[in-house]
Amino acid sequence: MTSSPTPPAALQERSRRTRRALLDAGFGLLTEGGPEALTIAAVSSRAGVATGTVYRRFGDRDGLLTGLQEEFTTEFREDFSHRMSASRLRSGAAPAEAVEVAVRALADTFRSHATLLRVFVVLGLADERVAATGARASHEGGRELRALLEPYLDAFTGPDPEHDVDVAHRLVYAACMHRVVHGPQAESPRELTWEQLTDELVRTARLLLLGPAQT
Repeated sequence: MTSSPTPPAALQERSRRTRRALLDAGFGLLTEGGPEALTIAAVSSRAGVATGTVYRRFGDRDGLLTGLQEEFTTEFREDFSHRMSASRLRSGAAPAEAVEVAVRALADTFRSHATLLRVFVVLGLADERVAATGARASHEGGRELRALLEPYLDAFTGPDPEHDVDVAHRLVYAACMHRVVHGPQAESPRELTWEQLTDELVRTARLLLLGPAQT
């Protein structure tokens, strides 16, 4: 008696679980040991699968790294989008509150993903493809931030509010990226926690967009 073939849905679910196990194994290795720890053998061992499974999925180590960055970028963007959701604003929220939601969404997403983000940023210094993927994600995040603040442009005090929103995004992005890559005391020995940095970025963005009265 022959066994019944595995239903397509079951095969798809098994494939999904295998891919997730490989990605989780890769993320774990990158988090614990950086890019040097990421090998096909280490991923297959950690995921509990044969090395051939990794090769069939990703081709080689570069393909595996690309798959990991794509998955990381998707998760980063989804987290940021959730934090940026307009539903997080109260109905009729004041412009100052909208600016705070936008800034905290970006800073908190950087903080939550700091370890892996640092890995991919450093890799991007030597790999244009990695850098390009990161840049696209940054540009998309900037568009989301601008979309959240667009209804408040008339309340912003500068002569070119859209330009000022772009500058605010750049300032927050740069400060958070610097913290992720270089740590909390690269530019100053004075202690500044993530919470304090975020508070100061909120204050700075409000000052830029709304003027001294709204800080």
